[in-house]
Amino acid sequence: GSRGLRRRPLVVAGASVQAAALAAMAVADGLRALTPAALIGLVCVHQACGQAAGTAWSSWMGAVVPAARRGRYFSRRSRRVQISTMVTMLGAGLVLHLIEPETAGRIHKGTGGLGFVLAFGAAAVARAVSALLLALSPEPPLESETKHVRLRTLATSPTAAHARRLLLVGALLQFAVYLSSPYFSTYMLDHLHLSYLEYMAGSLAVVITKVASMHSWGKVVDTHNPRSVFLLAVVLVGIIPLPWLWADGMVWVIVAQCLSGFAWGGHEIAQLALYLDVSRSSMRQHVFAVQSLVQGSTQLAGTLVGGLVLGWSSGRYWVLFLASTFVRALVALAAPKLLEHVHLPNERPHKLLLRVIGLRLGGGLVHRPMETEDTPPPQRIDH
Repeated sequence: GSRGLRRRPLVVAGASVQAAALAAMAVADGLRALTPAALIGLVCVHQACGQAAGTAWSSWMGAVVPAARRGRYFSRRSRRVQISTMVTMLGAGLVLHLIEPETAGRIHKGTGGLGFVLAFGAAAVARAVSALLLALSPEPPLESETKHVRLRTLATSPTAAHARRLLLVGALLQFAVYLSSPYFSTYMLDHLHLSYLEYMAGSLAVVITKVASMHSWGKVVDTHNPRSVFLLAVVLVGIIPLPWLWADGMVWVIVAQCLSGFAWGGHEIAQLALYLDVSRSSMRQHVFAVQSLVQGSTQLAGTLVGGLVLGWSSGRYWVLFLASTFVRALVALAAPKLLEHVHLPNERPHKLLLRVIGLRLGGGLVHRPMETEDTPPPQRIDH
């Protein structure tokens, strides 16, 4: 919620453009006119709109839902989103398996079926309905204490020093991850020649493992210092590419995807707890906005560098996976030093009200915390 701006129009506009992008994918694919460049462009539009509206949605819904009911409301919402995501992933995999003629790695240009048309079309309709419901939702006025925080303040303020260190570690890790993460899908489809149903089963394993493990990770964060749990999760994220080095079938794909879901579940919970502890309430939404910008940029950079590595190695995926493992290991080794002063005593449980903001095939459902009015001020250690 930036100064002078209403949140609902921004969120509704973002959702509407997302629906239009999905509809354009469906129409273009039905006309056999969906080129790789057009698909990438439309996906970028979809992602950019989601990120742009995300912080405004969090601020808006945090004001709409009474503080006393937020935990119950958002836990129920998250559960329903998780269940619907799993059901739709299975449904999409079944539709593609039955309607598309072959696996993606063996399909010839212009010979695809209607599976993706139906998938994109259904997603467009669902997003359009979502935009309509958002437009009909009430929007309270912006809180009088809402402040406009300049990027320069976040970059120089001593009170944001711990947040900056955490942002740096997150950016480095996302670069290392995205060297290989976007190419697990092509490896499954092009190299292992999995069917669409097998591919969706592998993707679903990430979501199920992540959802099943997050409650336990939350208990660990509350029992131990979130910094220690975060550093452990970074190590686990670092070894995710290893099973892909010898994965030759569905069994190893499931193992690799379960490891991914487990590791990202711990990483996400611990990182959210750290952000809540090291950022002031008045700056927290801005910190998360900067996090989205910085990590999105490093994800793009990592994907582009990974593509160059894959091209340089003549399509040898194992070279890419090994390179990503090496860079992830460097980040895991550097993280304790970078975060050595971000050591917070565990004096309270972390009330993490999570909302689902997206799906990452390499890491399952992606969450963002909801602000609570009774969130204590961050505990800081001056140095």
